[in-house]
Amino acid sequence: MTLTPFRIVLLLVSTLVFSILGVALIAIGVHGPQAVAIIGGFFLLPSIILTRLGVPVGIPFLHATSFLSMIVFAVLQIAYYYGLLQLIYFATGTRRRKAPA
Repeated sequence: MTLTPFRIVLLLVSTLVFSILGVALIAIGVHGPQAVAIIGGFFLLPSIILTRLGVPVGIPFLHATSFLSMIVFAVLQIAYYYGLLQLIYFATGTRRRKAPA
């Protein structure tokens, strides 16, 4: 799968939407059902793992963050969603090739 300008824009938009959704679900899950916070954590998985390991990566809207911390957050999230999209593309492409014609 090559990165075309359309796919790059789609990746950036999906990263923004899913990151905001993850932050919102974590905020809702703090005072609501724990399952909602877990789903929000899945959307922000790389940042949450690094935060648990003690790396100073702040999640925007939840913590006061510096500009450098927000850049690290954005790069982590973009790489995470790019990896997920590659995995989905690989899984669906493999199934299409194995199907009898």
